[in-house]
Amino acid sequence: MLPDTFWDYLTANWTWAAGIGVAMFGLTAYASLINPKRREDVALWLMGAHSEDGWTKSFIKLFDSVFGEYHLSLKCLMRSAIASLIAVIVIWLLMGNAETFGLRMESARSLGWVLVTGVVVNVIADYISLLETRLILDRMPRNSFAQIGVLIFDFLVSAAIIWVAIFLYLHSPLHEGDIESFAEILGVFSVFSVFFYSTFLTSVWIWGYIASTWIMRLAIGLRISYWLDVENKPIKILLLLLSTSIGGVTFVGAISLGNIFSADEDGITPADRTLCEIFKGQVCLEVAELTEAEHRHLEFLTFACEGGVTTECLDRANQIWEDDGETAARLWRAA
Repeated sequence: MLPDTFWDYLTANWTWAAGIGVAMFGLTAYASLINPKRREDVALWLMGAHSEDGWTKSFIKLFDSVFGEYHLSLKCLMRSAIASLIAVIVIWLLMGNAETFGLRMESARSLGWVLVTGVVVNVIADYISLLETRLILDRMPRNSFAQIGVLIFDFLVSAAIIWVAIFLYLHSPLHEGDIESFAEILGVFSVFSVFFYSTFLTSVWIWGYIASTWIMRLAIGLRISYWLDVENKPIKILLLLLSTSIGGVTFVGAISLGNIFSADEDGITPADRTLCEIFKGQVCLEVAELTEAEHRHLEFLTFACEGGVTTECLDRANQIWEDDGETAARLWRAA
């Protein structure tokens, strides 16, 4: 559902807007690190007189200026760790301020616990993910379709890296309490979703590189140098193109995600239903708790039983068998 007024939208989403604003400020600040020779390469490319090689070298130089030229070093590890903890804090604050996520996670964890756990879970995992990102940037294909494949590959590898780290932590003596499943973390029913999704901020470098090359190819095709002062202000124009494109993609993405994550009259989103149908089990109990509609609650409880959750199924079947023997029998069979 769309908000009633634009002000309602801003009030409800100011934290996300602030996060994007900080990211763009950082991008602008780091742009000053590009030396004049690199700026000249960007200008020549925007004017259609240079290949992508100049921008590729500039982007990799930008990455190395942030994390260090020697990636297998303590300096790079420390900078990666700082970036990881900042990402964890930002994601934790954003999810905590979003009413929907706050209700789903129902976590009373303190910021101190989040930081300590982030050190244990994210630092090494994110460092490995960072090295993977740098390796991809160094070997990035020029073909657009191949770059889409790179995005998918990076997503899967990053997800696997952080899930292994979370899995090891959950099964270690450091963790107290229930062991959350991958589906619960993916569906943001666990505070560990913070650590999972913060890892993907390392992939921003790949997204940024691919987005910038596509934008600059479009700029060349539209002869942007004819309309703007590319020769004297290449970096500012590049940032303008990036921010405009990011804003447009974010707007379209927000509408698309709004449809996927918009709850129906029973409080269930299409994303929750899909998650439960794919990962039948404990996560379906979490989804069932989101609705007060009895028939929907029983529907997702049945999915949970089919996925191996038996205690709740049998208890509920025993409670309702006199009033609804058919549903009770279905729950017993599922269990």
